[in-house]
Amino acid sequence: MNLIEAERSVGDWKKIAFQANDRTGLIEGSAGDLARLTINIPKKNDYQLAALLRNEGETELTVSIWRGNRIEESKQVTIEKDGFWKAQPIMIKQFEEGSYNLQIENRTFNKIYIDSFVLIPFYPRQSQVDFKLSLSTVFFYHNEKDKNLTEGINRIADVGFKNIDIIAYDDKVGFGDDATEEEIGRIRKRINQLGRSVASIHFGYIPLHTEKQALERIQWAVWVARGVGAKRIVSPVSLDVDEDSYISKQEGLRRFSSLIGKVKTVLERHGVELGIENHAGKQWLFKTSDDFFSARTLLSKYVTFVLDEGHFSMAGENPQTAFRRLLPYSRYIHFKSRSEDHIIRLVNLMRSFGYDGDVSLEVEESGFALEDWFKLYKKGMSAK
Repeated sequence: MNLIEAERSVGDWKKIAFQANDRTGLIEGSAGDLARLTINIPKKNDYQLAALLRNEGETELTVSIWRGNRIEESKQVTIEKDGFWKAQPIMIKQFEEGSYNLQIENRTFNKIYIDSFVLIPFYPRQSQVDFKLSLSTVFFYHNEKDKNLTEGINRIADVGFKNIDIIAYDDKVGFGDDATEEEIGRIRKRINQLGRSVASIHFGYIPLHTEKQALERIQWAVWVARGVGAKRIVSPVSLDVDEDSYISKQEGLRRFSSLIGKVKTVLERHGVELGIENHAGKQWLFKTSDDFFSARTLLSKYVTFVLDEGHFSMAGENPQTAFRRLLPYSRYIHFKSRSEDHIIRLVNLMRSFGYDGDVSLEVEESGFALEDWFKLYKKGMSAK
């Protein structure tokens, strides 16, 4: 097997990915060695080693880390069959800077498919800083509807949220298409006075039926983000042509790939990250983790996935399954749930993967006070 090695940076995460260089892009096999790979560690740190894999039956792997001709660590990992691609944690180990060898052996006759291995800097739960929870101003689209954007920002800060997400598709509780530089500057000044920051600008959606409009929409969102001091813009990707017709998924991926190639220089020049969000519904390009997974090669420091647990549920996918698969590719997560147990399970999963990105609460329902939302998520995010 001819193997290649590559390093990718996603946001502030440094990941080292090792992929098979054949037509399928997969390492596969049973009953014997699967692969031997070289790992080059950029600096000393504790790392979590995980594999992105799928298996056809319960599988037992022996994973060995060599340095020179000496085994530093060897671990047996049992992987239950569930039929899904998933990021499977394997071990946490302190690596020194330098070169290591990774050997993977399948101890069973059940076939396993491994797409890649990732090394993620690991920080134990007890030493992690708390997630900085932000609230989207879409809350005031469904609740406390008498508030304008400035009043909504004041309210968010008063309740205790550290960051704010501003929608850019409504001119009452966000920025409309006709937003002026003066208006944006006034909002930025107020946010600075409150000691808060803008985590993201959610600018509606990216229309793939016309590349010109899609490019203009992204460039406009970057302008708004820079004006208000945000480093991230967020949007789902639409397949709509008109009310009753859609671009095919295959054509949508082709157009999306072309669009990312053209907008990347704009994002890099202004230091703004484009977060692509999953949305449930036939008009959206990315609905499930399968959809995201098919586009993972387009990711970069300035193009990442935004994982929306509520929309995964609405699309019929267990958010925990999606998170296991996609956390290494994300810097931003949207929550909608009112279930404390569900929040705690996902937060613990995020911590186990060393996730240290941002978390946003999007309230798209009415009848639950803002203070109650804050208390629910403060408790859920701090649970051990």
